[in-house]
Amino acid sequence: MINYAFFMPEEMAERTAADDPSVANVLKGPKVMLIGTD
Repeated sequence: MINYAFFMPEEMAERTAADDPSVANVLKGPKVMLIGTD
């Protein structure tokens, strides 16, 4: 199962700067590229 959330760049920057737990968890976890490259 894939769960996703879409954030505009500004909101992502705000959440990252505010140490949002859900965003921090995603950023520190493993990444699986479904399409494209890193």
